[in-house]
Amino acid sequence: MDNNFSQSGTLNLSIPLFTRFSNKSNLQRARVQRQLAEVSVTEAKNRLRQDIETAYNSALASEQSYQASLVRVKSLEETFRIAQQRFDLGAINSVDFQVAQNNLFNAQADLINAKYTYIFRVKVLDFYLGNPINLN
Repeated sequence: MDNNFSQSGTLNLSIPLFTRFSNKSNLQRARVQRQLAEVSVTEAKNRLRQDIETAYNSALASEQSYQASLVRVKSLEETFRIAQQRFDLGAINSVDFQVAQNNLFNAQADLINAKYTYIFRVKVLDFYLGNPINLN
């Protein structure tokens, strides 16, 4: 047994010859992923800007609609007042009087709708601008 005793050792040396191509492609993939992330950020910023601009334009349009509804109600109140006087004097029939009354009622309902639409649109714009939302 003493004569057959031997010692051995193993040495492994690994030289990466072809990993250079995979490292290069991994680096290119990482660059493309970074560019895609940058494009996604830009798209998100553009969508937010577009949403803010849309909210601003909606608020302006609803303000104009509200102002127009105020003018319409004011003029139909005067029309109804005149129709009521004419009805009391017998100059118009009850159908014409009822039409004037319905027109005024519809205008008042439209005014309420325009008012709350305007308030809602302004509050949406306040949200985008970071202003506190108060319901006063």
